[in-house]
Amino acid sequence: MDLQAPQQPLPQQQQEDAAVAAATAMDADTLQQILARTNVKMLLSHDERRRALTIKAAVLADDELEPLSDMMYAQYAIVDGDNLEASLDRIRHLQLFREEYNIRGASGNLEHASSISKAFLQQHPGHMLSIGYNAMDGNYVVIFDQARCELNALKYNEQWEIFLVYGWYLYQAICPDFHAIRYVTTCLLWWNLFLCGFLYAQLYFDLSIYRQGTVIIAECEGMDWKTIDIKSVRRVWEELLVPFPIDFRELKFFHTGLFANLTVGLMKQFLPERIHSRFNLGCQFEQRLDTFYRVPNDDVADQRIQSELECYLKLRYENERAFRL
Repeated sequence: MDLQAPQQPLPQQQQEDAAVAAATAMDADTLQQILARTNVKMLLSHDERRRALTIKAAVLADDELEPLSDMMYAQYAIVDGDNLEASLDRIRHLQLFREEYNIRGASGNLEHASSISKAFLQQHPGHMLSIGYNAMDGNYVVIFDQARCELNALKYNEQWEIFLVYGWYLYQAICPDFHAIRYVTTCLLWWNLFLCGFLYAQLYFDLSIYRQGTVIIAECEGMDWKTIDIKSVRRVWEELLVPFPIDFRELKFFHTGLFANLTVGLMKQFLPERIHSRFNLGCQFEQRLDTFYRVPNDDVADQRIQSELECYLKLRYENERAFRL
């Protein structure tokens, strides 16, 4: 019996060459065979790869910065474009964040994430509703119940550490590949291959035009001064959510009353325009969102959320280990 060696991930340049070859060969079987060997979700454009290598070189030249994974350099390149200083500012900030909150390594690890997640779900019961993948739009969606998260109750450093480190791992989980940040729809991919032939290569390597980003959905009915205060909200955003390299497609706030509207209005004063311009207030649905997600009971819902986080983190770490610039 002839044994075949397992297929290894193609180097970046070979992946790009494979995409070009697919674009120029109009035979459907050939296209299918080549694309099956190519992890399209982890491809970079030429410009993105150049920017990522520039960021990597700058980090490695700075003795005070810890080396990151190639995937992380690419993620900064996708989000910040040619703004090298913006990327380096994020990298410095998040390195201090990891040191402050005892995150080992540049990306953490699954065992630590699992432990933090369990502690978070106990600390904020009913807060998380769903961590999911939207196959239609090719992005990730996080849904939570803001009325079930009492930021005012976070009095001790240990409590804040659980809350913020969970956010770190959550953001890692919803960015498991470049497709989740910026993607080409399958329909558009094949349509351009069919119509454009070799011209598709030029379109393909300008992937930034397909930027999509994460969707955040918040249930706000029942929010009051007990569940939130602007000082705590500002700390969460400034310590983690603003510096983390992620794009938002939309932040939707459901069933907002006077208090929620005032809170979001105050948030706009300290958030960058690239974030608050994506706010969508006053969204409505026939029932509170928890009635659809916290089923059949809280224990089962928490187990599902724990599993979702771990599943997407595993995908992230696998891609991180395999990807090379």
